[in-house]
Amino acid sequence: MVAVDGLLVDFCKGIGAGVIVKGLRGGADYDYERPMALMNRSLTGIETVFITGDNALSHVASSLVRDVARHGGSIGRYVPDGVVDAVRAALAAERG
Repeated sequence: MVAVDGLLVDFCKGIGAGVIVKGLRGGADYDYERPMALMNRSLTGIETVFITGDNALSHVASSLVRDVARHGGSIGRYVPDGVVDAVRAALAAERG
């Protein structure tokens, strides 16, 4: 996992990537992501490919995952390996 400051397309160009792959849960995600994909293509020529997500996880959103973690719930089945600790650290930093 790599944290990116700045535009994703600039990072992609820097590592030689020609495609961005994004998962979509539903129509609202497409409506949000399409203009971004078109802007990214316009800026750099980098294409975006959309993959339909697992319907069994269509209810999962980052805000919900953060809320579950904030209240001590288990989020390991909703995020990639290594993210659980990062989320917990970020929430600890928020609390001061």
